[in-house]
Amino acid sequence: MTTWSEGYTTDLQYTSSFYSELAPAHLAFAARSAGWRPPALAGAFDYCELGCGQGVSVNVLAATNPRARFWGMDFNPAQIANARKMAADARLTNVEFRDWSFAQAIERAAELPQFDVITLHGVLTWVSEENVRQILTFIERTLKPGGLVYVSYNALPGWSQALSFRHMARQVFLRHGENPEAAPARILDLADRLREGGAVYFATSPTLGPKLDNLRTQSSAYFAHEYLNRNWRPFHFTEVAELMGEARLDFLTSASLMDSMPEAATSPAAAAVVAQEAGEDRVWAEQLRDFANNKAFRRDIYSRGLNRLNPVEQFLDLKDQQFALAVPRGQADILFAGPMGQIAGSAEVHHPLLDRLAAGPATFGELQAALPQQNVALGIQAVSLLVHAKQILPVFEQADPEPGKRLNGVLLDAYRRARNYNVLAMPAARTGLVASGADMLAACAVADGRDGDLQEAAAYGYALLSASGRTLNQDGKQLIDDEARAYLADEMAPAFDGRIEVWRNLGAF
Repeated sequence: MTTWSEGYTTDLQYTSSFYSELAPAHLAFAARSAGWRPPALAGAFDYCELGCGQGVSVNVLAATNPRARFWGMDFNPAQIANARKMAADARLTNVEFRDWSFAQAIERAAELPQFDVITLHGVLTWVSEENVRQILTFIERTLKPGGLVYVSYNALPGWSQALSFRHMARQVFLRHGENPEAAPARILDLADRLREGGAVYFATSPTLGPKLDNLRTQSSAYFAHEYLNRNWRPFHFTEVAELMGEARLDFLTSASLMDSMPEAATSPAAAAVVAQEAGEDRVWAEQLRDFANNKAFRRDIYSRGLNRLNPVEQFLDLKDQQFALAVPRGQADILFAGPMGQIAGSAEVHHPLLDRLAAGPATFGELQAALPQQNVALGIQAVSLLVHAKQILPVFEQADPEPGKRLNGVLLDAYRRARNYNVLAMPAARTGLVASGADMLAACAVADGRDGDLQEAAAYGYALLSASGRTLNQDGKQLIDDEARAYLADEMAPAFDGRIEVWRNLGAF
């Protein structure tokens, strides 16, 4: 029997996370840094996320881009109800949520604006071929010329070794009839017994072991949506590029900024092979780089029409863009995680940029002047690496910081009630910053006026957690009273060592 869920796991709602790559400010910077002209995304524009889940990303972006209009669509009505409640609690007036399927969205497209940006996080991987076709039809009908589409998905060849484990997980789930929350433990136990029994599949799949270890740290909701749905598939890059082409879209660049840097995306020897084989064929070069670094997840930006910036236009477009620290100067790190693992930045290049930003926001032109070499390409790469690592962010004149501040009040109130969204809205950057539980607790202390010093905040945090029935545990031991307060002081120390000041500078409070 066919149901409205079409085999998609709805018993567990999808994780409520914020994905910074979906931010219009990030998409625009990614385009410019790669030498392409993006649509105007600084003032009034229209944005849609398909498959928006709990709506956390859409709400954060709506709150920090108050002059723009946002739409979030997801066929799960429970998730849309949560998204609407968050928007209503924050009194956001520029966001709409609809519990529409892709087919319904097509039928009611006349009710929608023409969009400057359409985003899909992971959706292609989890839906049927029919739904993929409907997504393409929706994009074809509602995206403006010059508009951007962000699409992320599980990628091949990186998922190759895990394909059979995913099949096994789905079969265990179907055969035992368990609810999705209980299934992961049974599935991982079976995998352990097979591994210990010498199953050749596990022995000859070296990347599978770390993936299974990581799964033990993930929520049941993540496991269910990634491994238990009926419809699921990873894609090669060229397959997605071909699909996007059917909606008259061209590949622009990667939203993961290091992926668009050939010298960071592969080994030097592999980069030479890619250059020799692909030449000017950008799509084939991307696919070959995926083989070179065993890509398992892609975050791509497509455009309806490409407009290349010449080097002078690129510099002029970036020259007056301001940037600010997203972490305290003392916590900034120039080790950059990319497709080939961690790459060390250049102290000669990156430290002058961070030192300049420690004195306050600076334009790209001012940062360029701080470099030992007046080389625009080097400056773009240096700034892009710091943005990629979320050490710095593009910042803008704040049209109205109040919606972002109101949303932060809602997010902190949720944390007080043991629902942690792990994000704070940053109006000056028109995006959000992912925040740890300790960071959220420190932000609660600030909001409640209990941030006089770290010890006061730790005592406040312990009282807040205790009042809501939450306990602190370390090495299997429950911490109470002085031990608990000391533990919280250690955990909250980075926030009191400059992060709170950064959040204030970015308009969070």
